[in-house]
Amino acid sequence: RMPHRIDNELALGYLSGLIKRHAFSAVFKPTIHHVGDKQHLIQCLSRLGIDLFGNFWKDSLMRLEMERVQKNSKWCQHMDLLNIDLNLSEYYDKGDPKQPDSLHRYQRRLLKPLLEKSAFDLDTALEYGNDYLIPEEEVVGLWVQLFLLTPHTTEKQTHKKHRAHSSNAAGPIGHSCKGHMAPYSRLTHT
Repeated sequence: RMPHRIDNELALGYLSGLIKRHAFSAVFKPTIHHVGDKQHLIQCLSRLGIDLFGNFWKDSLMRLEMERVQKNSKWCQHMDLLNIDLNLSEYYDKGDPKQPDSLHRYQRRLLKPLLEKSAFDLDTALEYGNDYLIPEEEVVGLWVQLFLLTPHTTEKQTHKKHRAHSSNAAGPIGHSCKGHMAPYSRLTHT
């Protein structure tokens, strides 16, 4: 079942009464291993960690780690809903902070399938790029490239095809009327 707000508040109250080290080793670590790849539960647990480590214990490094886990689990859920295969160990790999190219390398490779499977949703792609430090220009550039090069039927194209079919069904009358339309109207009705 999905945790409720009261569950989070009770857990927050209980864990805040523990010593930070004990709370992490006795509660967080075993719970993370217990939930496995259930991303919605990892998200709930990481949000709890963000509150505890950031607001209560003022541990900025652990808060950042919990934010990273929360962000990863959020996008893993999105990818799962879009049927994008993930290698979770690669996805959760932090990379080498000393080598900026290694950071988010795997996430960068997933941008293309995310765009394709999300029907070229630019807002989603920009949010993803922002979360994984992919420059906006790179996201938009890939979006333009894929959107222009990928065959897809837009609503406008479908509407045009429907109108063309309707005018053909009108027979000779439909064809004779087309010759008497103003030039602009002819362009919009072809």
